[in-house]
Amino acid sequence: MEQKRSRTWYIVAGVVLVALIVVLWVRYAGTQKLIRDLDSKDRGVQKHAAQVLLERRVLEDALPAQPEERRAHAAAALALVGNKAAMEQLIALIKDPEDLPQRAASRALGSLGAKSIPYLLPVLQEGDDRAKEAAVNAFAMVGPPAAPALTEALTNKDRRQQAAIALGKIKGPALEPLLTAAWSKDKDLRGIAIKVLGEVKEKRAVPAAIDALKLKDLRRTGIIALGLISDRRGAPYVIPYLKDRDLRIDVATSLGSMEDVRAVPPLLTELRDPERQFHDRAVWALQRIGPQAVPMLTAALKSDSVYVRRAAAEGLRFDEASESVSALVAALHDPDVKVRVAAASALGWRGNASAVQPLLATLDDADWRVADAAVNALGKVGPPAVEPLISMLGNPEPVKELFASNALAKMGKAAVPRLLQATRSDSATVREWAATTLGKIGDKAAEARLREMAAAQGNEGWAARQALRQMGAPLTAPS
Repeated sequence: MEQKRSRTWYIVAGVVLVALIVVLWVRYAGTQKLIRDLDSKDRGVQKHAAQVLLERRVLEDALPAQPEERRAHAAAALALVGNKAAMEQLIALIKDPEDLPQRAASRALGSLGAKSIPYLLPVLQEGDDRAKEAAVNAFAMVGPPAAPALTEALTNKDRRQQAAIALGKIKGPALEPLLTAAWSKDKDLRGIAIKVLGEVKEKRAVPAAIDALKLKDLRRTGIIALGLISDRRGAPYVIPYLKDRDLRIDVATSLGSMEDVRAVPPLLTELRDPERQFHDRAVWALQRIGPQAVPMLTAALKSDSVYVRRAAAEGLRFDEASESVSALVAALHDPDVKVRVAAASALGWRGNASAVQPLLATLDDADWRVADAAVNALGKVGPPAVEPLISMLGNPEPVKELFASNALAKMGKAAVPRLLQATRSDSATVREWAATTLGKIGDKAAEARLREMAAAQGNEGWAARQALRQMGAPLTAPS
């Protein structure tokens, strides 16, 4: 009897265990289906899946193991739910190590509006840099309703930087607290505000940025901000700091952005210093200032400083100013090779016929860099240089023929009609170089003539065949 009772107990326990396993399996299978439903394109299905998974409290543990695309879908589904539990899970996703789910969580929180603000604020302090940036983007989506909380966050040393960036992204009335902070006695807050206002190019911040130049700790921030805002009111205040070796690269950048002609003389004066990084930045600034700087740069081509002459020639490169041509032509004979290279480059603009002969003469320069710059310049001059270059294809010096071919090739289609004529020249050398140049250009309009030439014997036929191969064209016409 006792044995029978014991057997019955084991059977009952076994049935209960099996039932429990079945229940757990069904629940597990149901959970997995719900997780897969997060990928659904049906928003209703997505929302239901997220709601149930939140109620079962399994989402927090399950999501990290899911593919990043599913985690992104989960963020969108949680936004549809939008309750406290969903918000907390979205905050976990905004700290996700992968970009896709993190961006999705940022968009989701932003779409939920003002109610996401209390959840996002701690991330400005506690998250890593990526999470902080994602939170800032979410605040930007929330927009003006977030401004009061972000303004309050400016008083928190651990949150103020990201709060300021968020206010800058919101713009409009949200910039008012930053404009106030730009005059704060707290130098840290003041610097952050000026930096953000510069990044959003807020002209009302110019007086505060100018005033910040008085303080050594804020000087660089003020200089950079004034450059970003690109307001010429700042130029006279920034120019004196060109003499500061620690700041002058930032100063040159700022002055170039302002495009203020008053900066040209001091920039040229400081360019007597050969430091490469500053030279490059100062030349960029001179190029940005543009036509207003041309007379001063043209005069500077005669400077006793080789560094100033280099900068002047480089500064004139994109101005295409006819009044600078004669001075640049003279600079083609400068004793410094870099001045000659820069002058040749500066003469290369479309239609600059007066530069053609001087540039052709420069092909005899002993330094290959000057000749190379002249070839590039002639290619940019275009049509006025075509005929003189065609005449060089029969030059007794092979290197001159190569230079002419390269310059014509840089013109592209504009040189094709005249090159096709040259393939029928009485000179075999001219025909060969014309075929070679057409191959470099690769215009289909030349294919038929090149195939015709490819049948010839000797160098002419070889040049035509090579040109067709270079163009990727068949040697015989398609049937």
